[in-house]
Amino acid sequence: MRRSVCWIALALLTGCADSGAVAPVASAEPSPRVTPAPQDTGWQTVSAGIEIRELDVTHQAGRDRLHIARVDPSLAAFEVRYTPGDARRLDEWLNAEQARLVINGGFFDPNAHALGLLISDGRSFGETYVGLGGLFGVSGGRVQVRSLVFMPYSSGESFDQLVQCFPMLVNGGAPNVHIRDDGDRAPRSVVGLDRQGRVVFLLSLRPIFRLTDLGAWLARSDLDLDSALNLDGGTSSGLVVRTADGVWGLNSWGGVPAVIVVR
Repeated sequence: MRRSVCWIALALLTGCADSGAVAPVASAEPSPRVTPAPQDTGWQTVSAGIEIRELDVTHQAGRDRLHIARVDPSLAAFEVRYTPGDARRLDEWLNAEQARLVINGGFFDPNAHALGLLISDGRSFGETYVGLGGLFGVSGGRVQVRSLVFMPYSSGESFDQLVQCFPMLVNGGAPNVHIRDDGDRAPRSVVGLDRQGRVVFLLSLRPIFRLTDLGAWLARSDLDLDSALNLDGGTSSGLVVRTADGVWGLNSWGGVPAVIVVR
């Protein structure tokens, strides 16, 4: 464009009246090249013992990009954090706890009090579910994700950290076929254990999975899960991980009073 303006100015100064002259046309700036995100990023290590992955999936109700984190318990510490009556979004939890990873916990009532049994640093809140659901628990550094139907919680057990929710999605590597599914599709949060003892966290933020669908998908996926528990979904769902480049993952839309954190 600058050359065109100079040419016109020169023509006016010299009295050029050649009607056949054509001013040069400025070329457009090339558009920046955008590299599309891969369908599957594969596992990427972001800190000692923590890997993250993004994966595109297509289901009957549409498409979603799953956010998945995998944690080696020998290189990380798991805690349950709970503020009764005070619900916070996951980014607030991440900053307040200075954690490496945060995912939402189980269900809670309108007053932001956790449902089921919750244990934070050995302190218990609420009552255990009986005949349904499952637990994520830590005892002496050992992590469990197990069914409360097949292995009910006993008051004689000693947990340092514990969250209960429902339903179990995967038991013994197989989908739970006894889920009382209401047919709703909603955002989902999941915690599971793979066959190598690593803790797997998964977030599906778009409402494409029914509970039975998600259990079936998890069981046939390459995540190699032995067990998986559904956590609170909907606006509570979120998973955030601290990386060298900032925060990876997706924040929850609403606040939650209880979270699982990784240090």
